[in-house]
Amino acid sequence: MKPTIIINKESCEGCIACLKACPMNAIIIENGRVKIDSNRCINCLHCLNKCKDHALSTKGSSLEAIKDYDFTICLVPSALMHHFESNVEIEKIFYAIHELGFDEVFDLSPFETMAEEAFFKEEGPCISSFCPVCKRVIKYDYPTLLEQLSKVDYPSEIASRYYRKKYSDKTNVGIFLLCECSSKLLLAKHPYNNYQYETDHTLAIRDIFPLIKLNPSDKRKEVRLSYKGFSYSNVESAYKCSSHLIADGLEKVIDILEKREINRINNFEHYSFYSCFNGCIGGDLLWGNPYSCKYNYQKIKCEDIKIEDVEVFNPRVEKDEVIKETFKERIAFYEAVGEVLKKLPGYDCAACGYPSCRFLAEAIVKNKAEVSNCKILRGEDET
Repeated sequence: MKPTIIINKESCEGCIACLKACPMNAIIIENGRVKIDSNRCINCLHCLNKCKDHALSTKGSSLEAIKDYDFTICLVPSALMHHFESNVEIEKIFYAIHELGFDEVFDLSPFETMAEEAFFKEEGPCISSFCPVCKRVIKYDYPTLLEQLSKVDYPSEIASRYYRKKYSDKTNVGIFLLCECSSKLLLAKHPYNNYQYETDHTLAIRDIFPLIKLNPSDKRKEVRLSYKGFSYSNVESAYKCSSHLIADGLEKVIDILEKREINRINNFEHYSFYSCFNGCIGGDLLWGNPYSCKYNYQKIKCEDIKIEDVEVFNPRVEKDEVIKETFKERIAFYEAVGEVLKKLPGYDCAACGYPSCRFLAEAIVKNKAEVSNCKILRGEDET
């Protein structure tokens, strides 16, 4: 998959703040400018948050895309609804979203409920795969845990299949997903050309919120929330039991994955990981305060809603599967990297444009860089 990060080369000063912030070492500085390795980027947005030059940004589709369809559906995640203190406020926001030009607006909470219930029915150990960031971390750095990834699909995809079937009598149906975090902008055909998804477009909640505020209204659109689904995006209210481990924040998730891979954590059957603090309610495309809104779920009335006859398991073949290598090939690669590392100073200063001497060594072995990239060695040669 492509990174959701957009680089403004005119603004980039090559300060390496983004390079240092990237937990996956997916960023290098080449010719004084940022370059992102799409095979390493997990779309966690740590780099964007550290960029003081505003050279990095992220964007979904535009509302203009509505005009390309005869009938449009908007899917709203429960993470957005946690930012309101009453059902009345939620119904007002649904009406406002409808007035943006959609034919139907539906909340995702019933499908989030279905996904959660199906996940807990899977035989453990099982890792929730509803966060695209955490899923990609496992694929790239912890491939031995791939078999433990849940087979349950993203709630937005379950909902898209359901509504496409329900409105099969309509022609040229377009399904739009509102996204609470930038990593979920990838979960649709557009704007990043991921045609394996059933959802057509993703929209950043941050982008449409100003449009909603321009036309305030007291009118409401009825919304019936499903309790379990409404709770799942909030770590405070998520289902908990002695065999269920929940982790929010990428550093914590990576720490658990490292210990899980070497079997230092093995007393849990189900693992739920969120890259955002407090869960999906802390998504970077939301505007509220996750520390306050995480308690709003106590004020919202929900129901036990059931939707039948929907496929909840992932039918797709993901395009960003890990590269298959033999053990012998991997060992040969590490040995070659080790030999190059002996020639490098080991300061990890990032002056070469790579996060560390080790990553420069890997790039050299892959014929993407040379030892002469090291400024320290060049300085030694010049003296």
